[in-house]
Amino acid sequence: AGVLVVTAPNGDYIEVFAATEDIAGNRKSFDYGFGPEWLTTLKAGDYLIHTDKNGVTSDTEITIRANERFELNVEQPAPKPKSKKK
Repeated sequence: AGVLVVTAPNGDYIEVFAATEDIAGNRKSFDYGFGPEWLTTLKAGDYLIHTDKNGVTSDTEITIRANERFELNVEQPAPKPKSKKK
């Protein structure tokens, strides 16, 4: 097993999925949590890390190696400023 540490400064929702979809097009969920820092232990293999904060999502593919620590820093883009109507 290996360790995954996800840093998401905005308190994002974080979920770990299988890297590949099954025959029905679904991905198996392995674990989930919330930032700003979240840690979990996973079997060695490929995963998809999904984050969501106020509808802004990010998906990152990673590989966990046995007896290693993988650190992922997730930076969500700043929200676009609302334009003023004249």
